[in-house]
Amino acid sequence: MKPWQKDLLLTMAAMAILSAAIWILKGLGAP
Repeated sequence: MKPWQKDLLLTMAAMAILSAAIWILKGLGAP
């Protein structure tokens, strides 16, 4: 695996975790 591919995977994983966290927070914040 090339270094830039590793960075891309890490970036995608971070974005996925962030979006999931926002989605969960929105779900919990909704009445």
